[in-house]
Amino acid sequence: MATVTSIRKVKKHLDVEIDGEILHVSYASFHANPIRSGQEIDLAAYRAFLSNDQFKPAMAYAGKLLAAKGYATDEIRKVLTRGGYLPETADLVVQKLTSLGFLDDKRFAETFAEVHRHQGHGPLRIRQDLRAKGISSGLIEEVLTSFAQEDDDHDNPAYQIALQAFGRKKPGEDRRKRDQRIINLLLRRGFPYEDARSALDRVYEEIGNEDTGEPDEDAQLQDAIHLVEKLLARTDEKHASQKILGALSRRGFPYGIARQALEKVQESLEDEE
Repeated sequence: MATVTSIRKVKKHLDVEIDGEILHVSYASFHANPIRSGQEIDLAAYRAFLSNDQFKPAMAYAGKLLAAKGYATDEIRKVLTRGGYLPETADLVVQKLTSLGFLDDKRFAETFAEVHRHQGHGPLRIRQDLRAKGISSGLIEEVLTSFAQEDDDHDNPAYQIALQAFGRKKPGEDRRKRDQRIINLLLRRGFPYEDARSALDRVYEEIGNEDTGEPDEDAQLQDAIHLVEKLLARTDEKHASQKILGALSRRGFPYGIARQALEKVQESLEDEE
């Protein structure tokens, strides 16, 4: 048996503390099954009562949310529990909505990825955003792989962004600075480094620029060095190596290039001191 420690009025509900655990109880639920401070109750049975009593209003709330926009399964569950519904209630609602076809993580992930691709976001950013919404890694990779297979060279979002950025050449900008600007833009949008360089290569092929030498490891290293310098400028920790390496990795740079760039920048800073 558990003991009801306290009962407090909080705006539109009651906070009922039972053996240190606080439950949000609506006034309707409380009047349907009244309890008092100091009373001993069967906590499991009381939670079962609350979950059953909360189901209809929780379903109605979830329905309003889904009518406004798409949600992933985990998002709906979190919104319900933050709103004071029991985890058991949230699970029941998720199960019901899934069985009715209103919740479908694969459909949600496909729609989310498609919208964000059209907004110019790359796979690294889309992957990160979907993970934050509770979509499984396997499902994320399935969706991203299917989109990658559908793209041809000219429909590829990275190519389209690189082409537009290429046309916005700044006065006095040489090829190195232009390439760096376009690569950095694509990295910020969430494209891996290899995809960014490949997209820029295709732009050069289309434009027929005479200066179209094949990108080599040195070009990749220079891009990485430029990014390391920017990241170090934003932190007081000059030797935050793991943080910097992680940032370059998330942007698609190979570990060897990232490590080499970091070492070169650190050596340059040490020489200045």
